[in-house]
Amino acid sequence: MNEPVIISSTNSEKLKDKSIPSFRTMIKPLIPAGFLFIITFAFTLLFTQFSQIFIQGKGIDYIGRGLILASIFFFLMITIKLTTILKQKISSKNISH
Repeated sequence: MNEPVIISSTNSEKLKDKSIPSFRTMIKPLIPAGFLFIITFAFTLLFTQFSQIFIQGKGIDYIGRGLILASIFFFLMITIKLTTILKQKISSKNISH
């Protein structure tokens, strides 16, 4: 009767070592990327001429360019952050073994 309890406790300890990172640790790298997305979008709108955007009706082109630039920076930030997190996880696993 005691054997399954011992097996389950060792399994839970193994799962804690190899656990999937929590929701907070997955979202933390996205916060600065989101700020960078908003900042780049705002700057691309600032550097384009507002008269062309609102008066002449060419706003879709400029907003599209801003979104493309901001999304490129956003995905770059996400990939850089996630690769650094994965490298840290792999190095910590190698040290523990």
